[in-house]
Amino acid sequence: MQINFTPQNTKSNTTPQFGARAPIIRDTEKICRLINSEFPAISSTKISEFDKTKEIKAFQNLADYIYYKIKTTVRDPAWKAYNKTTPEDFYIKLVEMVKTNRVANCADFSKLCNLICKINGIKSQKCELTLVSPEGRLVGNIDHAIHAFRVDNKEMPIFAKLGNLKNTIIIDPWLGFAEFAPNTEIKFKSEFNKFFQIPDGYSIALNTGGFGEPEIPPESIEKLRKLFPNLILKKK
Repeated sequence: MQINFTPQNTKSNTTPQFGARAPIIRDTEKICRLINSEFPAISSTKISEFDKTKEIKAFQNLADYIYYKIKTTVRDPAWKAYNKTTPEDFYIKLVEMVKTNRVANCADFSKLCNLICKINGIKSQKCELTLVSPEGRLVGNIDHAIHAFRVDNKEMPIFAKLGNLKNTIIIDPWLGFAEFAPNTEIKFKSEFNKFFQIPDGYSIALNTGGFGEPEIPPESIEKLRKLFPNLILKKK
């Protein structure tokens, strides 16, 4: 598989397409498909949103148990490796723990997305979302981790409404899609609104300030590529 994006040190002439599926969107979604195939995992957040979970205590207990497993068998070991060894060891341990325990939420999928993007030379960054009222008031953060990159290779803004980011592609590995930012807002408000519950008339802003993933130094890229050749996007 190969993502057709402009290298980071050149200018892009890519024009976003919002009708038919743009080739760059189809290519970027290969990241999501790779994550889904390499890291099948149960998400406590998805379980908690089942209609029956709200009615049946056993399902609520299951969601709590899965979240506990994510924290103790995925996140704690990864952060322990990060704090005691070299930065790339966070991702080495994260891959091992998700593959072994098969549990993960959006924050964990976001870090796996970061790993795949970095070793494939894709200049993405983690972002979070902020709810904005019709009057323009910031209501609060939406608890969801995604990645984004600009097709024109310009710097990401620190804060901007999704509807205004026509040159930005959102990668949502947890929900399993990639899309231009304005279309992502439509998806969040329609087919995925059970997770986000966006009130009518409200909009969503992209927040890139202070939400970076654990560092992957340039000198670690080749080591990670050799360790995880299955995460390198290639042509079949």
